Amino acid sequence: VLPNRLVKAAMEESLGSGDHQPNEYIYRLYSRWARGSFGLLITGNVQVDDRYPGLMTDLMVPRTNAHLDLDKWKKYAEISQQNGTPTVVQIN
Repeated sequence: VLPNRLVKAAMEESLGSGDHQPNEYIYRLYSRWARGSFGLLITGNVQVDDRYPGLMTDLMVPRTNAHLDLDKWKKYAEISQQNGTPTVVQIN
């Protein structure tokens, strides 16, 4: 059950950095949205196979754990859901 019908639709934020992991730009943006009155946040593109990027500025989950910074992804999830805002990741 969502608190209201206001949904932040999926967008192409184009804020990924060279490592394609969440960063301060994404944290700041989603922190603002999470403080708003949205009933649900849907994230921008998160590529699940780094062999097939949409844009080079997309966030990507790498195929090998050697390049995955799990702490950055956890922080992204925590910030997006602060204040109880439900968040759904748009996977591509």
